[in-house]
Amino acid sequence: LKTPLTSLRMQVQMRKRSLLKNDLGAFSPERLAKMIDADERQIFRLIRLIDDMLDVARISAGKLNYAFEPMDLESVVRE
Repeated sequence: LKTPLTSLRMQVQMRKRSLLKNDLGAFSPERLAKMIDADERQIFRLIRLIDDMLDVARISAGKLNYAFEPMDLESVVRE
């Protein structure tokens, strides 16, 4: 959980430093688009980690429901 948060925190610190230096060139449309893309990647990574942790907690608590259904094992093996 800390890895994506650390990355986001560092990005925010760099942006803050640019603002304090009045370096508005750091916020050109192209750079802003890259910043937003990087932020989104870290946010989605954090969401996946939290979802995985919730799944583990549900499994540990015995609260994960399984939906069993018949399937063609031969096709699974081929894939």
